[in-house]
Amino acid sequence: MSDWENIILENLNPEQQKAVQTIQGPVLILAGAGSGKTRTIVHRLAYMIHVKKIAPWKIVSVTFTNKAAQEMQQRSLEIAGPIASESIIRTYHSLGLYFLRQLAQYIDYPSNFTIWDDTDSKGALKAILSEFPGKYNQNHLRYFLGKISDFKDKLLSPEEVAEKVDLEEYEFGDILEEVYK
Repeated sequence: MSDWENIILENLNPEQQKAVQTIQGPVLILAGAGSGKTRTIVHRLAYMIHVKKIAPWKIVSVTFTNKAAQEMQQRSLEIAGPIASESIIRTYHSLGLYFLRQLAQYIDYPSNFTIWDDTDSKGALKAILSEFPGKYNQNHLRYFLGKISDFKDKLLSPEEVAEKVDLEEYEFGDILEEVYK
C-alpha cells in the first residue's frame, strides 16, 4: 500500500473502505446522520486523485444541500490538498446551473444569466408595481405571477409575448408586457 492509500484508508471501517476503493461506476452512500457519509465521499475523492491518479476535474460529487457541499469541499481540501479544488463538488441544483452556464454558448445564450426563485420574482414584481401607487394589490401580484408563469410554460420570451400575444385580451395587458420584460 502506498503512503497515500494508508493515510486515506486509516480510521475508516470496512464498509467505508469498500466504498472508497470502489472506482468503477457511481457509489451511492446511504446512512444516518453522523455516520460518516461525507467522510467516506471525501476519502473516496482523495483516493481517486492520489491513489488511482484520476484527474480531479473528472470527478463529480453531488449532494442535496449547500451546507453539505461546502463541508465536502472543505474536507476534501484538508485530506487531498489544493488539487481537490479542481473537482466538481456541487448540489444537484448548482450542478445543473454549472452545466447550463458551460453550454449556454451553444444556444447563443449568455452564460451570465440569473435564475430567480419565487422570492426574487415577487420582489422584482413588487418593485415594478410600486411605481403605480394605489393601483395594484396582492391579488394583482398573484395575477401577474400567474400570467408570467403561463408565458414561461409556453416557452414564450418577452419579445414573443410582445409580438404574438394579444395583450388586450388580458386584464392589465398594458402593464403585463412591461412586467414580463
